[in-house]
Amino acid sequence: MAEEEDFEEFDTEQEETTIEELEERLQELESRLGQGIGNGGAFPVGIYGLGSILAAILSWDGNRAILWAAIHCIFSWLYVIYSVIVRWESMRFL
Repeated sequence: MAEEEDFEEFDTEQEETTIEELEERLQELESRLGQGIGNGGAFPVGIYGLGSILAAILSWDGNRAILWAAIHCIFSWLYVIYSVIVRWESMRFL
């Protein structure tokens, strides 16, 4: 019985305005994200991140130096392509 009384005292108008405010904020955030580099930008972040990881791994495998791995991580896919061209015959794919 006490639970029913608590439920009746709840203000539905306040809940609706809170939901509307949250929906507006969510739409605003989604529009901001749509303008970013990762969502609809010219160069998706996911692909750049994958290239950076591959570049760091290939650099570490070839040089065993953290500084070179960090530098090659910045160049991302350029270093990955260069590394594949230079080390094609010694590459292990499986």
